Amino acid sequence: AWVSPPPELATLVGERLEFRLKWLGIPAADAMLEVADGGNGKILFKATAKTIGLANLLYPVESRIVSTARIDGFAAERYVKDGHEGREPSEVEEIVFDLEQGIAVRSEDGVVKESTEVPADVRDPFSAFYAFRISDPDATGVVDMTISDGKKSKAGKVRVVAKERVKTPAGTFDTIKIAPEIEGLGGVFKKSPGATLFIWLTDDEWRRPVMMRSKVSVGSFTARLTSWSHPAAEAAITDSP
Repeated sequence: AWVSPPPELATLVGERLEFRLKWLGIPAADAMLEVADGGNGKILFKATAKTIGLANLLYPVESRIVSTARIDGFAAERYVKDGHEGREPSEVEEIVFDLEQGIAVRSEDGVVKESTEVPADVRDPFSAFYAFRISDPDATGVVDMTISDGKKSKAGKVRVVAKERVKTPAGTFDTIKIAPEIEGLGGVFKKSPGATLFIWLTDDEWRRPVMMRSKVSVGSFTARLTSWSHPAAEAAITDSP
């Protein structure tokens, strides 16, 4: 069981988390996760990742994701991913959710490719992670959700698997280790067949991700938190004697 209740969605606004990703122990990429106020009752989830060093010479990757949802009810609105992998040209993928019509429409570089039916509580492939952070798992340690990548909608589970203490450049943390179980989707949860993804979240009122690890066909990646900031957390530190 978690030490603290989950954070409110609105309290995550202003959070900024930076990570260093290593592949087979070699520094390979820097990544950042941010939550921002989108105005008009909207919340933005942003992710950026860029290869560094030798990895950038061998296989340059640059990726940006912006997911937009309404704070009221956490209703999905829009998901945009752009970037490139290797020597491929950049491309923009967009999913627009029309929850009144019950559909998600997917486009590539501005050209509509397909649409799929979605339920009202659907999550996009990125905001699903934040949906878990503000949820309480059931008695078996599972949070169920429906996730759509614009091609199809899938029932997904996020399972709590362990309590562990982990060490990162940003500090040592007591964490809850979780495993997303979402097969057959693109986006953030896209992974090699049979690969496992684990995320470690702080066991406190923030539930910040501090480490991520995935075994893939070409080895294993580990991302560790290098810095984090949040206006409320910084104010609390300033106010303490």
